Amino acid sequence: MKIDRAWTVLTLAIWVAGCGGGSTPAGDDAARAAGAFLGELRAGKVEPAWDATSREFKSLMGLDALRDLVKKNPALRGEAEFAEALPSAGGLTECVFRGSNAKPRGKPAPVSVRVTLSPGAGGWAVERLAVE
Repeated sequence: MKIDRAWTVLTLAIWVAGCGGGSTPAGDDAARAAGAFLGELRAGKVEPAWDATSREFKSLMGLDALRDLVKKNPALRGEAEFAEALPSAGGLTECVFRGSNAKPRGKPAPVSVRVTLSPGAGGWAVERLAVE
């Protein structure tokens, strides 16, 4: 039990330390927020994930549309590895994760999951979500 917990803590520490690979502290914070958002989706907790989105996101994609997107994209339900945090215009940060979509009768197809976040008084909010 102690080994499992130590392994989990070590894995989380390595993941957090590796987020952004030399990016700014803001990029690291955005990466953690994006990872938490995807973790909620992966755990089937769509409503808590929804709460971490901006008004713009909510106006473009309703809660039911987010549920449908998660159902249709195995990459949002499976493990996704953090790749990079990219600063963009307007103070936004795009966090890129690598995952895969299961293909019937074939090998999983690699995909990128892009979570764009904006900083705010309450922390980072998800502005956009794309599976490519």
